[in-house]
Amino acid sequence: MCESSNKTENDIVRLSQAMDVLAKLIISKQKDGSQLQVEYEHKLKELEKFINLLLGLHESTVGSMMNTSVLDMVLRNGIEIMEKDDQKYALIPIKAKEEADKTTSTIQGVTSKKSSKKKKNKIKCSFCHEAGHTRAHCGARLTVIPKK
Repeated sequence: MCESSNKTENDIVRLSQAMDVLAKLIISKQKDGSQLQVEYEHKLKELEKFINLLLGLHESTVGSMMNTSVLDMVLRNGIEIMEKDDQKYALIPIKAKEEADKTTSTIQGVTSKKSSKKKKNKIKCSFCHEAGHTRAHCGARLTVIPKK
């Protein structure tokens, strides 16, 4: 009986160590993934700055800027290559600055509306029966001196 319980304990220890190694591996992979995402977003922003600078240099494209949401999708699926006069060109999605301004103002308008519509807590406290807090945060209960 003692020998079988000893084997069981050894199995549990080995299983625990294997789970520990697996958990550490998962955590390291998650960190790598988040780091890659940060790097990708940084590179996308730098690319956006560069392309917008190029678009601003030419008079016919002064009112245009890069469409980042579409570009992100294009980069994930592959950039379309076009050939003209024996020269290959990569197509980059652009949009008018007016559209970009409308999009950003709409996004900003939506966020401000959400923050102004905060609902008040309707929960009643089970100690003092007042609305707005729970028993755990009840000032009346917390100020009562407990009997010894």
